[in-house]
Amino acid sequence: MEETTVTVTIMGRNYSLRVASDDREVLMSAAHRLDEMAGNFGQQFPSKDHQDHIAMAALLQEMKLQQLQQRLQNVDTKAIEQRLQQIDNMLSAADNATGQPAE
Repeated sequence: MEETTVTVTIMGRNYSLRVASDDREVLMSAAHRLDEMAGNFGQQFPSKDHQDHIAMAALLQEMKLQQLQQRLQNVDTKAIEQRLQQIDNMLSAADNATGQPAE
């Protein structure tokens, strides 16, 4: 996979990173979001420095990521597979009853 160097700006500071070319847009979006969040923390807590704002924004994003990972772990894939099998069986039964393939 081809890599590219991407420079992002967060709270007025530039950071250069090497990433897979396919990840460029995701990185740019993440940096933009982090910059926005850090800016919001800057407005809420003006007595803190930019590094504190960035750290609070990163911590909040990591917390959201872990919550999503926990939700994904709780997804019952077995139940989904069973439901898909039921749907497939229903389609097959409809196909057999009409003599025509279900679309």
